[in-house]
Amino acid sequence: MVAFGPANARLSLFDYLTQDIDPEFLQAAFAVHTMQDIFRDSGGSLNAIEGVPLMFYVGGTPMLVTWHSGAAPGANGSTNPNDSNEILVTANLGYFTVAGQNPGPSTGNDPPPHAFDFMDMSTANMFNNNFRDLQQAMQYLDDSPLAAEIFRMAKAARVEIVIVRGERPTIYDTVSNTVFWNPGAAVRMTNGGLMSPAMVLLHELAHGALALPNTATGDDYHNVEDRYIIQHYEWGVAAVLGEPTRQDHLGSWEFNQTDVTHHEPVPDLGDFHI
Repeated sequence: MVAFGPANARLSLFDYLTQDIDPEFLQAAFAVHTMQDIFRDSGGSLNAIEGVPLMFYVGGTPMLVTWHSGAAPGANGSTNPNDSNEILVTANLGYFTVAGQNPGPSTGNDPPPHAFDFMDMSTANMFNNNFRDLQQAMQYLDDSPLAAEIFRMAKAARVEIVIVRGERPTIYDTVSNTVFWNPGAAVRMTNGGLMSPAMVLLHELAHGALALPNTATGDDYHNVEDRYIIQHYEWGVAAVLGEPTRQDHLGSWEFNQTDVTHHEPVPDLGDFHI
């Protein structure tokens, strides 16, 4: 028999009471309480941090929390009328402003975007390791500044990700602005290399982020958008991650990969003499 102590009981109650509350609001509220606890334990004065932005990480997302004395310019939980990127959290002696930072690395050391920023939060996507696979793919791609650029643009374009399984290829659906990503689907290139499921995800996110013309090119790249994504993004990201590159938009699907980062180099055929 498993005994549930008070901490587990409180956590379960918290989950139940907050199940219908917007996750981003919960992040902001949690960031404020974390700041209050840390500052209270330090024995300092609120006057000492007046207007000083302090950063906290909540669920992997960086949040800036700033203390202000005086009356708040709006209601608790509302958007700051002086800065649309901030949320107001009122207190007895003043108020906090909470701002979520832009996803992706700006200096190369920042954490990757939180996968919740992209993922369609349906019940199906919360089970079968779907979130874990997506988080792993984004952390892997985060080593490339070009990938981070696609992340930022995809989030701004409100692209969503839905996880699919089995022998279903990864695709971008323009109508729903959704990438249907199969974490087990890699692409065997015509040169023999294998592109990882994570790189396939990035390619499809780029379709939603860029929305370039679909004009036919008359070659093996098929259209202007795919050629641009392959040459301007895939090649650069692959160089950082050590993945093979392709010179066309051909190839075949290989399903049931067990690692979203798995890739294989182009085979070295050596020199042939006749």
